[in-house]
Formats: sequence, C-alpha cells, structure tokens
Amino acid sequence: MSGYAELEAFIAGVEKLREMNERVAKEAEPAVAKIARASAAAGRTPDGEAWPEKSSGGRALTKSPDEIEVTTKGNRIVMKIGRPLVYHHHGAGGWSTSQKAEASRKSAARKREKSGTTSKFHAPRRQIIPVGDAIPAAMNEAVADAAKRVFDDAMGGD
Repeated sequence: MSGYAELEAFIAGVEKLREMNERVAKEAEPAVAKIARASAAAGRTPDGEAWPEKSSGGRALTKSPDEIEVTTKGNRIVMKIGRPLVYHHHGAGGWSTSQKAEASRKSAARKREKSGTTSKFHAPRRQIIPVGDAIPAAMNEAVADAAKRVFDDAMGGD
C-alpha cells in the first residue's frame, strides 16, 4: 500500500471515530439487554443483590425479564419498564420515612376508611434496571468490549 493510500485509510478510520459513541451503543445494546434480563430472571438487582421474596414465599416478578425494553438513542443505551413493574422497582407502600410520605399514608388511610376498602397496594423495592449513573460491572464490561471492537474496526486493528 502506498503512503497516500495508507493516509487515506487512516483518515477514513478517523472519520469512523466521529460516530464511535453511537456505534458502541448499538454494538453493546444486545449484551446489556441480555445482562439486565438475566439479572431480573435470577431475581436480583443489576448489581447482584437478591430481591425480597413474595410475602407468600417464592420469587417475585418472574415475568419481569420480558418487560424490560432496551433501545439506543444516539450514544445512549436506554432501559425502560412499565407498570406495574415500576412500582416494584422503586418500592411502594410505606418504605419512605419522610414527613411528606407519612402525610400521604395518613391521607390514604383516611380515604380507605371512608370508602370501606381494606387493602392497600404494597411492593417492596426490587430494583430491575440500573438507576442513575451507576453502571453495574457486567454491563460496564459489555460496553468496554463493544468499544474495543468498534475502535479496532475503525482503526483497522485485529
């Protein structure tokens, strides 16, 4: 390969690097989705902590892996869950001890008393997908592996 052809190949590789973040997200998305679904199927948080069991015993949310939606938006991998899983994900029914939460529980109790209902939805926290900027180690490794593959492809590496 002549010097000019090598320079052209290098420039083409650098041009691919402009889109690297988007390519990494697309490349890593299937692996990240698989990891998220596997942790939910095992009844564990994305970091590996076991979920609380159902009040009647046994593992909760057995169908949750099927409800995890994973897509890419630009250079981001986006995970979503819908109702009712979101209530389990954040927890519902008396876990917060803030004054606002206490007032809300008292108000709900008064409404239940008036309406005659006896049950109240309760769901202990069972984190299904990562929250905030904390990326679980297995997902971080999957993204790093994808980044290496994309970079090697862009630079013509092995």
